[in-house]
Amino acid sequence: MKSVLSALALAAALATSATAATINFTATSSTGVPAGMGVDVGAASWVGTSDPVTVTGTMTSNFRSPYDQLGAPGTAGYAKYFAVGSPGGQPSPAILAFNNLRTSFKMLWGSIDTYNAINFCNGATCKTVTGSQILALTPGAGTRNAIVQFVADDFAFNEVRFFSNHARREDQAAFEFAVAAVPLPAGGLLLLGALGGIAALRRRKAAV
Repeated sequence: MKSVLSALALAAALATSATAATINFTATSSTGVPAGMGVDVGAASWVGTSDPVTVTGTMTSNFRSPYDQLGAPGTAGYAKYFAVGSPGGQPSPAILAFNNLRTSFKMLWGSIDTYNAINFCNGATCKTVTGSQILALTPGAGTRNAIVQFVADDFAFNEVRFFSNHARREDQAAFEFAVAAVPLPAGGLLLLGALGGIAALRRRKAAV
């Protein structure tokens, strides 16, 4: 109940922001490997050379696996995930672009820290959600992960930007995360269905 009230309070605060763009979100702590989360971005792509590094397991003093809530190396449930920042990693921001406007995005936010942040952008219009806001729903900086669902009420975005250095000058630590594959837009699904139908028709004619 307390988490629900916190989520509602944060949503209300974001809705009354002076910025036109508003992003509401829910965050639920997770253990193990959440279904559907990984490094398959689906109908999206990383911009230029901004793509984050792909990591497996926990690397001491570098990355903590978002699949292991306690951060204990050697436990079951490790799989590939993305990381921005930290030594040898991709500097902020990593930019994920969609081929059409979106109003929702789902991810596994791992090892939540106050210096992690996400920008949801459409051109110069952006809305930021910080690690501090997520921690308000899932306390335990650096040791917790959370499945986070973002929904834009009056704002559509075509980029999600991942920062490990929010309010910092340098990428001094990492932002670890996995994503739910972005689905094709409805038109794309119809096109795939049509192409499949054409292929089936050709196979049928060839068999005659």
